Amino acid sequence: MLTQLRNSAKSWIIKLLLGLIMVTFVISFGVGSINNPKEVLVEVDSHEILVSQFQREYRDAENRLGRLYRINADQIPALARQLNLRRQVMDRMVDRYLILKAARKEGWRVSDQEVETTIRKDKSFHIENRFDYAQYTQILAQGNYTPDQYEELLKNDLLEQKRLRNLVAGIVLGDKEVHQRYRLENQRVEVDYFRVNPEKFQPPGEIGDVEIKAYHKKNPKLFTEKPRFRVRFFVLGLSHLEKGLKVRKRAVTRYFERNKDTEFSTPKQVRISQIMMRMTKGGDQNTSKDGAPKDDAAKDGAAKDDAAKDDAGNIKEKAREEAIRAKMDKVLARARAGEDFAGLARKFSEDLTGKKGGDLGFFNKDDMLPWFSEVAFSLAKNGISNVVQSPSGLHILKVTDVKPGKKQTLAEVRGKIEDFIRAKRAENKLKLEVERTPSKIQTEGFDKVAASLQLQPADSEEFGPGGVVKGLGSINRLYNQIRKARKGDTGVLRRNPVLGHVFYEVTEKKNAYVKPLKTVRSQVAEILRKKGRRKAALSMAKSTVKSMKNAAAFSAFAGKHSFPIKTVSFTVVDNSIAGLGVNPDFLRSAFKLTAEKPFALNIKDEQAYLMRFKRRFFQRPKREAEIKKRIRRQLEDTYRQYVIDTETKRLRSKAKIDLLIPELVEINPLPPLANSRRRN
Repeated sequence: MLTQLRNSAKSWIIKLLLGLIMVTFVISFGVGSINNPKEVLVEVDSHEILVSQFQREYRDAENRLGRLYRINADQIPALARQLNLRRQVMDRMVDRYLILKAARKEGWRVSDQEVETTIRKDKSFHIENRFDYAQYTQILAQGNYTPDQYEELLKNDLLEQKRLRNLVAGIVLGDKEVHQRYRLENQRVEVDYFRVNPEKFQPPGEIGDVEIKAYHKKNPKLFTEKPRFRVRFFVLGLSHLEKGLKVRKRAVTRYFERNKDTEFSTPKQVRISQIMMRMTKGGDQNTSKDGAPKDDAAKDGAAKDDAAKDDAGNIKEKAREEAIRAKMDKVLARARAGEDFAGLARKFSEDLTGKKGGDLGFFNKDDMLPWFSEVAFSLAKNGISNVVQSPSGLHILKVTDVKPGKKQTLAEVRGKIEDFIRAKRAENKLKLEVERTPSKIQTEGFDKVAASLQLQPADSEEFGPGGVVKGLGSINRLYNQIRKARKGDTGVLRRNPVLGHVFYEVTEKKNAYVKPLKTVRSQVAEILRKKGRRKAALSMAKSTVKSMKNAAAFSAFAGKHSFPIKTVSFTVVDNSIAGLGVNPDFLRSAFKLTAEKPFALNIKDEQAYLMRFKRRFFQRPKREAEIKKRIRRQLEDTYRQYVIDTETKRLRSKAKIDLLIPELVEINPLPPLANSRRRN
């Protein structure tokens, strides 16, 4: 019954769709800017990767990238640019083709039976722990895949996996490598430490005027007041533009006529139950024992073997098939006589849906295989088909329910269409205004342009960096944009269409200036006092660690100055230390300590920490074997990926790769894959 689909593993449909997210994405100018979907994007040897194939992966990702990162649609392009995902999806398509080409050349094959088994094991397609064909087709439809398309993708994925598994087979790590990684990740060092708090020390002397004046003069940036602004502004967004747009009846009617059979039409659906019996003992007769398709020579040999079979064997097989047909005819007679169809399915059906009465759920005519749909949609409600044969076996179908197709009338959807057209036109108008309004402001004047847009300008309060301004919200982006502007300069702060774009004119600017010493004298003095205390603390810490003899001296010094002693433990691979954050120098110093040399001083950002070695230990010694097993798996995975990456580079080095439309996949010009050229 199943055709051929994509990826097995724990949940191959989810891996497929999420995997596509990481290699496909929303491109900033839109893939649709390439008018001919049959145009070639990349040539790999004699193979062509079309724009339409690239678009397919792009469209899959467009709906899922936002879900993965939980961001709005208008944030997706920025994320895609940041990750350079356009390039990634194309590279992945090229690498995939080269791996599949190598696999086929080496004789690797994937049988239809392998594909079917993979699909049936995929729990994404299960309902109540059983494979459900309706669930399967529904999930594919959500990803805009037909069963045939998905099965072909799955077949390629399985083929790729076979080739890569063979490539990395036999990778085995020695115990020494595993133990080294185990020590790095699990051996902990434990130390006592205290911070030498500068506040506990007095500066060496009073801060004099000469010192204060010198510091103020030497560090003007510390006492500089940043520029401040006032602007005249108005905000133009979708809500304002939609108010003035009228939608003609003719436009609504035209849109409805173009989309009435798709957007405003629900096709007829039928709910089918089936009873299915298999006709063959094994899988595909045209496959070898390992499931790979037989080549011509193998098929010829198989034909000779078949011809050599004795007549008794042929008669036995034929009799078996006739017995199955006879059994199916009896089941059909019982079903048509009124016996419970679901009960018969549970008793006789060899399909996975048999345990739930053969129910396949609802589906459209185009959702299933042609032979299946032809039979199903020819039956009335409660109608039962004849015995039908397919490559999988014999079937009896019953229509258990019907949802008639429905077409909405223009009157029912007129308001929805008007809103859509109005919003679309407002969006286009907003894009146009954002491009042309700044130049119009320069030629016609700020207030005149605002009046032409039926907007009333507002005057902002004075603002500097940070904070919130009435009518503008958070001011950070606007401030960064105008911080070098002059009075009279104009511009636009582009935000999202719903929030609206800000058009502004700088009406006042207060330039940056260094605050006079008389206004910041106390601030300068306090800075110098802190520096003095810090210097005294560091000097004391350095002399103390040199003279420290034992743990009692360590505790005595901490107690004398009321420094609280803390205990912390960590491994050499920890990124952060509890209570200290990221401090690699502290970590390195601690791992150099021994029982013979137990003391060290760590200085970070002019903060001093005195530490004392306590012990080295393994936190979970009883789990050593389990942890090493996990480490071995991780290291083997890393080595396998290295081998795969090396093989991919080798295949690329031998292939002729021409990127024909670089602007479709590159944000900024990057080194070409090969001699890039654009096909005319």
